[in-house]
Amino acid sequence: MLKDDEIEDVEDIEVDMSSLNLKVNHTKQIYNYVKANLITFILLLSISFLRKRKS
Repeated sequence: MLKDDEIEDVEDIEVDMSSLNLKVNHTKQIYNYVKANLITFILLLSISFLRKRKS
């Protein structure tokens, strides 16, 4: 049989896991944001570079 305090320990672990998942999701959002900005920046650079070569 489990004691009451052992059951509370299991619940604490579940809360820790959910906060860890939130941190991981936040990091993924930052990574995707930076990646999107980098792609946009490179596209704008290449477009301006091509325009300079034409003229």
